[in-house]
Amino acid sequence: MDMKDKVVVVTGAGGGIGSEFVRAFGEAGAVVVGLTREDGDLRRVEDILDICSRIKNERGAVDILVNNAGVGVYKDLREVSVSEWNDSMAVNATAPFVLIKELMPRELVVNIGSGAGVMPFAGRVAYCASKFALRGMSLSLSEEYEGKKPVFCLVTLGSTMTDFGPLNVEEKRRLQSDGKKYLDAKWVADEVVRRIVEDEVEDEIVIYPDEYEKSSN
Repeated sequence: MDMKDKVVVVTGAGGGIGSEFVRAFGEAGAVVVGLTREDGDLRRVEDILDICSRIKNERGAVDILVNNAGVGVYKDLREVSVSEWNDSMAVNATAPFVLIKELMPRELVVNIGSGAGVMPFAGRVAYCASKFALRGMSLSLSEEYEGKKPVFCLVTLGSTMTDFGPLNVEEKRRLQSDGKKYLDAKWVADEVVRRIVEDEVEDEIVIYPDEYEKSSN
């Protein structure tokens, strides 16, 4: 896909993978709308509707939507609150659903998933449930829109070197020095945008740290 002048909306653009997506799409020639917490609260449907209205008024039709924003609550059942559960579902599953319906991109929807949406992990009940929901929604929409636009692509990621989750970058770097593998956020964004540009988009793209390690050697 030729990215020149394509209107791309990226949620969670304030840092981590989101800010790298903004950079990568911009370098590819797209007009990027990067959404951060300052633009609205993705836990609130009213805020999402207001965001979508502003985007449509200012940019017109959207070509690509990247649902990247996420909440990572890593707690045992007895520790996780109902509020944390609701926030996880709101940001990780409901917000993408509403954004898709309201913006209805002309070309592509990219949903940033997680290995936690494929494999269950103890101590991550809220996160896993919300990412399983996102994965189910994305793959279901791929079936619903087969042969039509927009195309739906779920990017299932392994652990990434960002501040997302209970550990910050410095703590992850210490673990990495002990052998733990992490994806590089810049590489992830570049790889996903490369696949879009080269028309290598699939219903689900799985990227785990081993793939990054191999590409770096």
